[in-house]
Amino acid sequence: MKRNGKRLAATLAGLSALAGGLVVVANATTASAAQTDPSSATGTVVVTPSSGKSDDTFALGFASGQVCPGDASSNYSVQTFITPRSEDPAVMVFNFAAPTGAAFTAYLRYANGTQVKNINPGLSTADVPTSQLTGLSFKNAAFSSVSAGQYWIGVACALNDATTTENVKYWKTPLTITADSSTGGVNNFTYKVGFVPNAPTLGARTAGDGQVSVAFTEGTAIDGNPSTTGYTVKVYDSTCTTEDSAKNITGASSPLVVTGLTNGTTYCFKALATNSVGDSTLSSTGTSTPNPAQRGAVTNLQGTPAAEEVALSWTNPSPAPSAYTITVSPNTGTGSFVAGPYTGVTGTSRTITGLTGGTLYTFTITPSSYSDSPSGGGSFTGTAAQVQATPNSNQVIGQDNSVTRPTGVLLIYVKCGVYGALDSFTATSGLFPGFPRTLTSATGSGSGTEAGGGSAACTLNMGEAQLVRLADDASLGGNFFTSSGRLSQVTVLDTRDSDLGWSVTATAGALTGSVSGSVSGNYVGWVPKVTATSALYGTYDQVATAGSQVLPGTGVSSGDGLGDGTPNVLASAAAGAGFGEAQLDARLLMLIPVTADAQVYTGSMTLSLI
Repeated sequence: MKRNGKRLAATLAGLSALAGGLVVVANATTASAAQTDPSSATGTVVVTPSSGKSDDTFALGFASGQVCPGDASSNYSVQTFITPRSEDPAVMVFNFAAPTGAAFTAYLRYANGTQVKNINPGLSTADVPTSQLTGLSFKNAAFSSVSAGQYWIGVACALNDATTTENVKYWKTPLTITADSSTGGVNNFTYKVGFVPNAPTLGARTAGDGQVSVAFTEGTAIDGNPSTTGYTVKVYDSTCTTEDSAKNITGASSPLVVTGLTNGTTYCFKALATNSVGDSTLSSTGTSTPNPAQRGAVTNLQGTPAAEEVALSWTNPSPAPSAYTITVSPNTGTGSFVAGPYTGVTGTSRTITGLTGGTLYTFTITPSSYSDSPSGGGSFTGTAAQVQATPNSNQVIGQDNSVTRPTGVLLIYVKCGVYGALDSFTATSGLFPGFPRTLTSATGSGSGTEAGGGSAACTLNMGEAQLVRLADDASLGGNFFTSSGRLSQVTVLDTRDSDLGWSVTATAGALTGSVSGSVSGNYVGWVPKVTATSALYGTYDQVATAGSQVLPGTGVSSGDGLGDGTPNVLASAAAGAGFGEAQLDARLLMLIPVTADAQVYTGSMTLSLI
């Protein structure tokens, strides 16, 4: 295999320098943020184990099988290399003593010191023979002078031509060498797969109350490098020279929020990235000054003009301030005008008096203080709001007005077919638990138009009665049919200035059969309700009280039901509480003895207002 004489001479000169015993340079494991890495590699190699000391053995391999462009019969060979990160393996030439490149560039070696080079690819398949890439080590004396730093370690497929053996395809992985005289083995260094990350790029800084949110983007990715595990934002003074490490913050992703800052003070920020190898160099710098966000202005600000004054009103913002300052422009007025600004204004309204009628004024209201304070010191500032208004001139005209209040009346009306909402019926003392029956069969006739003021009549069909079963009521079961309905809504209107109160009462007459016979009105009962009364007016309140529940009788004796001849109260209002309009409703309850003839029974209920 022929060699390039000039490259060989340069390599031998490099070996002569190495033989002079160069020492390992410590603390050289960080790379420049501007580092540009070669990108033409076919892929990466796998170093196993991924870390160790100089006299440990390791192997090179691939995640899956790889091949050269050809086998040994086509003049291809497999070479190994280690070269500084600044070198591009793509242009490497493999000479007798070492590959070309800056110091330290060399072939890898087996544990016995033999260089790992000129390996034949698999015959016909051109496979890279990873079985010959095991038992490698840095313990040979050739590596005693390697400098601490960042290197590419890899495998290449080289083509042998008439003058040189040149790289045509290669795989590389980043490797960091660190000086370690105590645990670094025979050559006093350790290795670890990967570089520290490239430095992130600092982005926007967003100031807040005692804090700054710092954004950044990840540095350029490095093929085969360990993933970034976190980021740190470092905090400096405004000149970016003195670090305040107590305020530094770490996190998994951008942005990171730096807290505990002093409002109004300018800070400088730098970011770095971290992976399993170590920390990147610092990013470029950026400054920001934390300040509390300006708080909101009032809303719905209105100025209502009157004679030589304007009434201001508004809605508090959130959070609400504890006081406002109001300014007036122009800051002049009549003799009674008090010049602004008006400070310490509380509440949500203020009337400015003594203004000049016909003059356009501008009123500015600004939140001036808050009950809380910014976490980073200082004070909150509020946003101003403005409104314009022109007060009226103080001109006086007059007009006498009179009106007659009528004596008033006491009237009762009914709206046929209109029914107010009723409460659910609950029988008392165990009586008639069979009630209520469904109301859907009870239909009234009428237009719903208010009628009365003396006389009016409505009709209600309570449908076909249903038998009370023993399961419904042990005492009534099998003896009665039952039905229910509703009283068309009754309205009482009392406008009398005497306010004597009122009462609505009712009696039920006998129900006459459509063929013959009748049943007593005592079989009719009700549950009254006051549905609505006039609203409270000042201190006056109309109070209407519903009458007592009257259940249907189970016989015809006096005192049962609504047909005993004694008026039964639907509702009433006491003297001094009757003014206004009251709407009254009632649930009607009906029993029919099973001994009665089968026919339609019709009866009248008479309501009286006194």
